[in-house]
Amino acid sequence: MIEKDNDFQIYATDLVMNIPSEKLQYLVALFMKEAAINMGSDVDDATLERTIYYINQDYKYIPVNYIASALIRGSLGKIGDGKGRLIPKTILTWLADTGLEYNRMLATA
Repeated sequence: MIEKDNDFQIYATDLVMNIPSEKLQYLVALFMKEAAINMGSDVDDATLERTIYYINQDYKYIPVNYIASALIRGSLGKIGDGKGRLIPKTILTWLADTGLEYNRMLATA
């Protein structure tokens, strides 16, 4: 479980750009594993690498707990149409939705 993971507890509220690379890779792999279980699928190394790349490129300003939320909520069909596969295209849709949510939260804070 993600919430019981020690590294997640340490870095949950840190922005992606402030997390050491090896810890970010571990955490995203953890989130992807949970998402894969939720979707009844597997995660291959290429998908994991590409997802980490896009998170670093486009979502480094978001706290890691929002990344976890995007992957878990998306994999449960709570973001988007619920018909996506666990591939970068679908994951980026989930992250975009969660990024907007984070920005709205900042605007009202």
